[in-house]
Amino acid sequence: MKCPGQDSRYWGPDAIFDVPCPACGTLVEFFKDEATRRCTKCGFRFRNPSIDVGCAEWCKYAKQCFGDVPLTEEDTPLDKISVLDSLVTIARDVVGENDPALRRGMRVLAQAQELLLETDGVPKVVFAAALLGVLDSPEQTRRVLERADVDPEIAGVVLGLVRGKDVEGAEKERHVVADAVALEAVVERLETGGSKGASLDLDAVAKELHTDVARRRLAALVEAHGKD
Repeated sequence: MKCPGQDSRYWGPDAIFDVPCPACGTLVEFFKDEATRRCTKCGFRFRNPSIDVGCAEWCKYAKQCFGDVPLTEEDTPLDKISVLDSLVTIARDVVGENDPALRRGMRVLAQAQELLLETDGVPKVVFAAALLGVLDSPEQTRRVLERADVDPEIAGVVLGLVRGKDVEGAEKERHVVADAVALEAVVERLETGGSKGASLDLDAVAKELHTDVARRRLAALVEAHGKD
């Protein structure tokens, strides 16, 4: 017998709802029991802010149903939330949710998430450098890393990458972040349209990319834009 709380036959009309993507604002459809979903427009994967786990607080089989998914972001200690959730939550608090630089950082992060699916790199380093690399203030970057309790060694690597340095042992991460930044710039140009989009030299962009997966993603982005 399936748990009634998670059986869609017992769900009401509020069991399916739309949530704006934190990176681009596109509405993403969630079912109430889904922990995360990926934005269909920018690719950013984010957590369901209204996840309804019903009996998970008391049922002894809750872990079998949900694993270790936190019940709510507000009530969960940061060390129990994923590194990505921690960074995004704290960056919003430090910089401001509507800060243009942070909004762009979220879009760069979405590209980095996609690249990491098919390439190497330490996720903690890539996520932090992608999200924070476009902030206007190095002090803001440092504060976010400190409040997120990022390991000092990793924080040092991130700060080095954010400052454009060739950090020893972090070449893969530097390449992924650089490609994510380049891909987001392409998306911005394509979405702007007009002369900016028309003047985009895709061959030149592809030559500047460091990874094959980024070149494939570039082609996919251009193709998807052409179908819009």
